[in-house]
Amino acid sequence: MVLGTQRKTGDAPRMKPPIQVVCLLALLPCAAAAAPAPDYTADGRLIPPSDYREWIFLSSGLDMSYLQLPPNLARGSKFGNVFVNPEAYRAFMKTGAWPDKTVFVAEHRQASGKGSINRYGKFQTEIVSVEIHLKDGDRSQDTSCDCACCDCLLGVWGF
Repeated sequence: MVLGTQRKTGDAPRMKPPIQVVCLLALLPCAAAAAPAPDYTADGRLIPPSDYREWIFLSSGLDMSYLQLPPNLARGSKFGNVFVNPEAYRAFMKTGAWPDKTVFVAEHRQASGKGSINRYGKFQTEIVSVEIHLKDGDRSQDTSCDCACCDCLLGVWGF
């Protein structure tokens, strides 16, 4: 529109097609990053995410587990640190619901009260196991998980 000219009511400015294409292409990385699927081996086994400690930290608890069996406290208390993939966390903050393909990692660490200057309480030491939980509508027939948040437990790795 040239300065000093008037547009008729109802006329809307139009983007030129090349600009529309550029705008759509610029948005593609955002759409692709919304919910990346976890990685699997050729035989369908989950590949544990190596960078989960860089994900969003959700919570830490003492002697908690998402498994149906209670934690084995005979070998001492365990701290559980829960992480979630960043894309799922951003979606949860917008919608209030965890999206499909959300990955939760529960890292269990030995608890100790004996440290150099510690007199009371417990702190985290070495990793003893890691649980990977996935909200996956494609695997919803899996009955291995009775969680309200996810559909299946993909594995527990011991150290």
